[in-house]
Amino acid sequence: MGWQARFITSILLLLCGSVCTAQPAATADLLERLDATEAGLEILETQFGPSDPRLAETLEQLADRYIALLQFDAAHAVLDRATQISRLADGLFTPQQLPLLQKKIANYANRGDWSNANTHAEHLLWLYRGKTPLSDDLVGQLLGLAHLHLRGVVEDALQQQSYHFRQALESNRLALLVANAVWGEQDSRVVAVIYQLLKQHHLQSVAIERGGQTGYALREMAPGTRWVYDKDAMRRVHYFAGMGLLQQMRAVFSAQAVPDREAVAMVDLYLADWQVLFTRKEDALANYLYAYQGLLEAGVASELVNRFLAVPEVLPIAEFFGSIETALAARTNGRHTAAANATQGNSLTLQFAEWSHSFPNVQAPAGVAPMVGEEADFALFSFYLSGLNEVSRWISGSFRKGIGVAERIEILELQTGSPDPEAGFFNKLHSLRFRPSMQDGMPTATSGTIRYIVANY
Repeated sequence: MGWQARFITSILLLLCGSVCTAQPAATADLLERLDATEAGLEILETQFGPSDPRLAETLEQLADRYIALLQFDAAHAVLDRATQISRLADGLFTPQQLPLLQKKIANYANRGDWSNANTHAEHLLWLYRGKTPLSDDLVGQLLGLAHLHLRGVVEDALQQQSYHFRQALESNRLALLVANAVWGEQDSRVVAVIYQLLKQHHLQSVAIERGGQTGYALREMAPGTRWVYDKDAMRRVHYFAGMGLLQQMRAVFSAQAVPDREAVAMVDLYLADWQVLFTRKEDALANYLYAYQGLLEAGVASELVNRFLAVPEVLPIAEFFGSIETALAARTNGRHTAAANATQGNSLTLQFAEWSHSFPNVQAPAGVAPMVGEEADFALFSFYLSGLNEVSRWISGSFRKGIGVAERIEILELQTGSPDPEAGFFNKLHSLRFRPSMQDGMPTATSGTIRYIVANY
């Protein structure tokens, strides 16, 4: 999992338009670095000439400096120059030019030029498919392209949302195929790629459930046609696709020289979470108990399992954790956004930051920053979870039922500029799904508070 954490960090820096916009201060340190890089480039130009391939690395570094300062037009000019130098030296395309193209695409997005970003991203995917050797790097590059398209879901025009959803899923699917080919289907590194693909299916199912233009387009039998599949049928497609991916994860840990029984049991826990998301109560109840028993059989102390499962969590969990220990550590250091301030017992505080106004009931996907600024609106709610009782409500013009739904909701604190925010906030919280608090593998009632942070757009 270490390679994935490093990769996601680099992608966040590369695709930093939304992150940088939230923190636009051009610090003296950044300006000093820019001046130093410009001076270094000038020395190289004097020594080797303006078109020498030895300038390319410094030009790319200079582009990074401009991006950090939100000078996206200047960054584009520098990246374009570096690309031309590389092509003159090495030919129209070499794999070494891919990082430049990736940066150019991300910078188009930084500039709000999604038309060019999309066109170049399609070319990049073509290069990945047919011109790029299979490697560890290609797995990361394809995941990076998926993250770019998820960014496009909320930053590009509304009519492009379904396009970006499809492109993100396809890039993630190809990343898994490459990972299987390079590492082998039983290599534990493929699990992180599988889990990202699982969440792609969840995002599309959420979009379909929300309806509207995007939900309709994602149900089309072929993009651009007027023939669509039934909404429930398409959600079943995504449900069973997710179940298949979870079984692949389970098979990876079962096939190790020494089977990782704790990781297998953790997959069973996530499988039950998946069934909560799709309102399959009896299956979820059975698998939560099965996961608990599997953890005990793997040698995890019942006290530790119960301590971990006593805290409910907003679903889906941001990443897969193969042990109770790593999951607890992530909760403590804040990697679980939805449980950053959780405490054991009947009194607990959760935190949830929505991805965007378009998709308020999901957290930002891995590698994509939430659209949340320092002065973001928020509401602090008290809530009650009755385990996995089915709850039905009329929300945004439709009757919806679900399990793992918050009840007895009361607003304790509200910070918002909206003139009539309360109904909207209640709808937002009602749309969340929770892994319930559990004792000995059985859901239990619990109450607490949740700080719900609203995206800027």
